[in-house]
Amino acid sequence: MSRAAEGALEVLVEVIAEAVAAKLAEQKAPTAVVQAASEATSAWLTIGQVAVRLGVTKKTVEAWRAAGCSPPSVRIGRSVRFNPGDVDAWARTNPRVVGAKRKGAGHD
Repeated sequence: MSRAAEGALEVLVEVIAEAVAAKLAEQKAPTAVVQAASEATSAWLTIGQVAVRLGVTKKTVEAWRAAGCSPPSVRIGRSVRFNPGDVDAWARTNPRVVGAKRKGAGHD
């Protein structure tokens, strides 16, 4: 193989190596996006966490969702999540629903 051919081959190998490195870097970006999304949704509450926060059972929260009268929620895949601020605001505007069992309100 001539020196010119060897030089051209080395350049070609370097170009391919750089292209492969760039592709690998691109593939890591979606993983970072998925991880960031996962971290963001972990700040949101599950049905069980909402139930504990409101002093009711999970079944109660599920029944409220089915009836359309629960705190606002979003579905992420198969998971239902609630924004903590929305849950607190909902509880303030629905004190009879939430507070009756938990605080003994309404049982004079």
